[in-house]
Amino acid sequence: MTIKNNKNKHMKKIIIFFILLLNFTIAKAQLYTELEKIVASDREPNDTFGYDIEMHNNTLIVSSLNDDLAGSAYIFESDNNGNWTEVQKITASDAKIQDQFGFSVSLYGDFAVVGVPFKKENNTADTGAVYIFRKNNTGTWEQTQKIIPAGENSPVRFGHSVSVYENYLLIGCPRCSYDLNADGSDVGTFSGKVFVFTLDNNGLWQESEQLTSSDRQYYDEFGFHVDLNGSQAIISTPYEDEDNTIFNAIQRRGGAYIFERDNSGNFIEMAKLFAPDGAPEDKFGLKAAIYNEFAIVGAPHNDYKDTNGNVIYTNAGSAYTFQKQSDGTWVYKQKLISTNLSTGDLYGNAVGISGQSIIVGAPYSDPSTFQDTGEVFAYAKYTNGNWILSQVLSASDKFENDVFGFSLAISDDTLIVGAIGEDEDDSGSNTLPESGSLYVFNNATSLGIEEETQVEYSVYPNPTAGKIAINTSDFYDKIKITICNSLGQELKTQELIPVNNVLDFQIDGPPGIYFLDINTFNKKTNTFIKIIKI
Repeated sequence: MTIKNNKNKHMKKIIIFFILLLNFTIAKAQLYTELEKIVASDREPNDTFGYDIEMHNNTLIVSSLNDDLAGSAYIFESDNNGNWTEVQKITASDAKIQDQFGFSVSLYGDFAVVGVPFKKENNTADTGAVYIFRKNNTGTWEQTQKIIPAGENSPVRFGHSVSVYENYLLIGCPRCSYDLNADGSDVGTFSGKVFVFTLDNNGLWQESEQLTSSDRQYYDEFGFHVDLNGSQAIISTPYEDEDNTIFNAIQRRGGAYIFERDNSGNFIEMAKLFAPDGAPEDKFGLKAAIYNEFAIVGAPHNDYKDTNGNVIYTNAGSAYTFQKQSDGTWVYKQKLISTNLSTGDLYGNAVGISGQSIIVGAPYSDPSTFQDTGEVFAYAKYTNGNWILSQVLSASDKFENDVFGFSLAISDDTLIVGAIGEDEDDSGSNTLPESGSLYVFNNATSLGIEEETQVEYSVYPNPTAGKIAINTSDFYDKIKITICNSLGQELKTQELIPVNNVLDFQIDGPPGIYFLDINTFNKKTNTFIKIIKI
């Protein structure tokens, strides 16, 4: 952290911040540090390197959607020190201009999967295809299979999403049609479906079943995004209109479905997720992720509204968290929004979850007055299935139109963020417009949660929705309260007079971690108290 000009006020903020870190710890907070910047070895203008990324163990796959006008993907591996090295560039064996190879990618073990939903097959544009690569004994990744949608000869966009885990592969086909009545009486145009493939003994992937939603309707586009983790999968329908009652239709509010694999290997629909405050064109489900008992769903076109329902920022975006209960049901927990709200941020365009962290990308946010620079928001798991903001990340060399946070991958302590509009190489030179870059972050700190005992003050409720009462154990003529965010930045300062030893104080701003600096003029002492806003 750099302190410019040694200004007293700025120094005070930094001191307060570090005092807070010393005296308080955040529940499993993931404090990320940028380690390196990654670019393609053969980068060119407009490649959009970083369009989609996925990481498994020490291997990373990243797509470059417009590379050589057809698209490509790169395989990176990390060493014991966490340094990433490009080991291979992969392309389709039958690559053609405008294929957009790498629109979706997934990785597990020795298998890399690349979706090409706009691939032309049988003289039909946008039929789509999926390419399978496998790492051989020499460490080379070879194309072993090309999969096209059986029985489809129309623009179904097969491969719009892909997710592989162990011996199962899900492929989204959002513009596939699936009979609404299961008897052939209604074709269900663009209702969408997901193809399930399993790995056979010869190392080839064979179709085992097709999934769709129980309440499918025209143009839902089921399978727009898929994420498979363990025996559970989340499958989104961002163009869906209905909530889980199949009533309350709101145009393109969006939805997502939880499927779970049974003992026979079949995927069974378990729940439908939706935003409780869904609005027209939110497109809840453009991105989604699942990990154990938690799921997060992005709604990047959700508008931010004031308390009267008036739209303040269009397409600011949001994300919603859900938790699986002990009886197997899924319940809505929380709505997450940016702390730097503005029009067109598309917060929720990328989401990820792993262990104790949730990550949300806002690729078109405008920090530091730079337009469309992008930010990433890191949340730590708190109590009762809630999440609290622990950090806001941006690139060390951020600049306008970088679109940092367009894609992301998280695994254990490593976070990788894509910036498809970034121009410079890893040394900050050799400018090539929109060549694209990745940024690698590592969580070097996991602070555990024991709060310093305060005998002089009590604060309630904590966690709070915003309004708190501060009870003092002694009489004070006047108390000065300064509130800081988790970055140590001062947000508001007030001088208050206690009434019957009680102060009422309002914490404005979004959910997250805040700190109160309580200064008593009588004793000339400062006390720091951590507040969780939910």
